[in-house]
Amino acid sequence: MRSSTPYADGSDFTTTGQPIDWLDEGYYKVRLHGGGPWVPCYVTLEDGDRDPDTWELLSDQWLSAIWHPRTDSPDAFSINPRRLFNRARRITREEYLWLISLRTIPRLSLAP
Repeated sequence: MRSSTPYADGSDFTTTGQPIDWLDEGYYKVRLHGGGPWVPCYVTLEDGDRDPDTWELLSDQWLSAIWHPRTDSPDAFSINPRRLFNRARRITREEYLWLISLRTIPRLSLAP
């Protein structure tokens, strides 16, 4: 059953049962919509709580994703990696940095 949650601001995906087993740490690119520009994305594995004395992991690790959805700004936003389900393509670090550098190029104004 689907639970309807807003996700345009980077919150959870509308469904909770999407598998992310295929997703590994690394650099990816996704399209915000069909035929749209490529958006760079970085997926990391974050640690859960740790014991302060032994540094033993007390809770599970989870995947976290950061992406740059705006083509005119290098600002990054944290999102749920389930939003990348079946849309992300693995890329190299160099391509990731290149996609980010494209966001810093000044755009010409087309005003008359």
